[in-house]
Amino acid sequence: MNNMFYTKKSLGQHFLINEFVIHKIIAAAGNLTNKTVIEIGPGNLALTQQLVKQAKCVFAIEKDKRLTAKLEDFKAKYSNFNYAIADSLTYEDDLSGTKILVSNLPYNIGTQIFLNYLLKATHSNFAYFILMFQKEVALRITATVGSKSYGRLSIIAQLLSVTELLFDVDKNNFSPAPKVQSSVIKVTPLKTPKFAVDIDKLSYVTNLAFQGKRKTLRNSLKKLNINLEDLGIDSNKRAEELFLEEFCKIANSIQTN
Repeated sequence: MNNMFYTKKSLGQHFLINEFVIHKIIAAAGNLTNKTVIEIGPGNLALTQQLVKQAKCVFAIEKDKRLTAKLEDFKAKYSNFNYAIADSLTYEDDLSGTKILVSNLPYNIGTQIFLNYLLKATHSNFAYFILMFQKEVALRITATVGSKSYGRLSIIAQLLSVTELLFDVDKNNFSPAPKVQSSVIKVTPLKTPKFAVDIDKLSYVTNLAFQGKRKTLRNSLKKLNINLEDLGIDSNKRAEELFLEEFCKIANSIQTN
């Protein structure tokens, strides 16, 4: 990495520098021979250098314009590499074929990027994601009912995908070192959601339920004016005790005006 390049805290930049960890991520990504890999925030290109050796093609999306020259030089060396200087939250690629997302996501917007790609994955030919997050976020995505990390993010992820926590990554494997540990997860989007439900309604219900996490559902969901017992749901339970299917039942019972 160029020592004269200063990372921007505002972009959540923490560049991965440990080759052993990079190879673990590549191994987790599996056979890339016929796949198009999208990488968000390639940064110092340490992961990218390994991806281009194995993938059919690699397309990087980088928001930091200061990295343009570095990306141009890299593109000149590898015919199967291309990139866009763009905001990954709004950028829409036109790549065909089977795609996978492999990224050390920017810490500040990693959750937003994940949800953005997950919501469009079913109609965008994404086979799976291999993603690195702050460990706390990774645990929230992969959490199951009853665990302390279980919440809104877990429920949306469960509805639309199968998730797996792969391994942890110590903060000393980055430059600059973040204040927290990281984790790598695998996310396999489903072709159709596990249950038929309006995502906006589900998000609304889970927001209410987990805002008052210590409250019973009778209190946290009071403003919905729904009799939970009529849905077969114990109103004395708390949000972290409710299964995905039960949250979907509540969301589906909301009347639209």
